Formats: sequence, structure tokens, C-alpha cells
Amino acid sequence: MSEALSAVRWLRKEGFSDRGNALSSASAILKARGRLEEAMALLQKQEALCTELGNKRGLGYCYWNLGRLARELNDSPKERENLEAAAKIFTELDASRERSAVTEELKKFAGASGAD
Repeated sequence: MSEALSAVRWLRKEGFSDRGNALSSASAILKARGRLEEAMALLQKQEALCTELGNKRGLGYCYWNLGRLARELNDSPKERENLEAAAKIFTELDASRERSAVTEELKKFAGASGAD
């Protein structure tokens, strides 16, 4: 996890002062390196932070990323749960671009799992 903390520090130094964005970006770095469990841990920290601060948009993106990461971990129930949570938030925020993109992710889920 020390590499993840180093990544967060570097991101902050480079202008990512928002901790939620830094956690998300560090998670993406770990995901790209195949360190999926560590990436999940950072996204869960981001989820807690966004919930605490009432950052709904950030929480929507967090759930979207958690859903995609769950897919890579072959955790279909978590994938669906997180993508649906993201779609709900983006609908509430009237964020049509994000809602449409998450809806496309849900269609991939439905097609892959044979669900409706």
C-alpha cells in the first residue's frame, strides 16, 4: 500500500489537491498495474470520503469505477450494485452524459450475464 500512498502524494503535488480525485487517480494507476485489490481499497476510501462530504457527483463516479473494477474481479453482484447506484446518482443530478455512459455499462452487464 506504500506505493499507493506515494501515488496519492505525487498526484497532490502535481495539482490534484482534491483528496477524492487523488484517491480515484491512484486507484486507476494501481488498476493499470493489475493491483486490483489495492485499487478497490482506495475506491472504498473515496466512497467514504464522498459520502462524508456529501459529494454526490464524486460518489457517482466512485460507484461507476467500483462497478467496472468489480467486473474485472468477476464480482457480478457488486458490479451491478455499483453501476445501478452510479446511474441513480447521475439521474438525480441530471447528469445526462454520465447517466448515458453508465447505462451503457449496465447494458454490457446485462448482455454478459444474460440478465434483463
